[in-house]
Amino acid sequence: MQRQATREPPAPGAAPDIFADLTAWLEQQKQAGVERIYLPPAVRAELFEDIAISPVIPQPAPSPERPPPSEPMPAARPPVQPAARPPSRPAAAPPPSAPPSATDRDWPALASAVAACTACDLHRTRDLPVFGEGSRQAELMMIGAAPGAGEDRDGRPFTDAAGELLGKMIGAMQFSRSEVYLTNVVKCRPAGGRRPTAAEAEACRNYAVNQIKLVRPKVIVLLGEVALHTLLGPRSLTRSRGHWHEFAGIPVMPTYHPAYLLQSPKAKREVWSDLQQAMRRLGRDPRETMRQTRMTKS
Repeated sequence: MQRQATREPPAPGAAPDIFADLTAWLEQQKQAGVERIYLPPAVRAELFEDIAISPVIPQPAPSPERPPPSEPMPAARPPVQPAARPPSRPAAAPPPSAPPSATDRDWPALASAVAACTACDLHRTRDLPVFGEGSRQAELMMIGAAPGAGEDRDGRPFTDAAGELLGKMIGAMQFSRSEVYLTNVVKCRPAGGRRPTAAEAEACRNYAVNQIKLVRPKVIVLLGEVALHTLLGPRSLTRSRGHWHEFAGIPVMPTYHPAYLLQSPKAKREVWSDLQQAMRRLGRDPRETMRQTRMTKS
């Protein structure tokens, strides 16, 4: 049977050389056959605080077969199996370039994209791409089909005879040309001045869409069938003009292109009717234009 000390050791701090006294006392207890000594919690706390070390907790002896490593080993990871590769297929040749898909491009980036575009073959025969011009905060945006010869040379939209007539139409709407944003759905001139194909217009469509979203006009006037088909889909211009449509939440009024009016002057009355509707949407009174016209003629 193990014997236990019946009295407590001297309290720490009771004598100048407490550790020597404690050692002597422990030796006496050992000779007396005491194997365990009880220390009250208060004495243990004071003792360990005084000697400024933590009590050593005995650790179990390591297994003789496998000594413990000095550092914990990381958990083993399962081997990574390579992903199965699908059977190889011949890759389709990408197009020379693609129109932009982002709708938040800034103006310089969008203009650079148009200048570098090779999405269709029109870039091979053009002189200059015609990006567009006018107020970037315009209430009114007018969109035509494709550049003519003069526009291709100057890099500006509506600078030919049809553009001169369009300027008069804009003035009749009580705007100056600089207050309106002008562009075409197709930015490069088709060779020979032909009508752009549906594929060419579709390749260029996103440029006009991004311009619309950057300008955010209150009203869009589509000039001609190509602009109508490109932005609103195939439909009759004769039946669509004179009626309001919508694109990206913006009211749209289709009407005839100024180039058509040069060939069919009688259609000017219908175009003026369409433009008057646009004026009213923009808070302008067409009667004021008529009064000014009568005053000019008198």
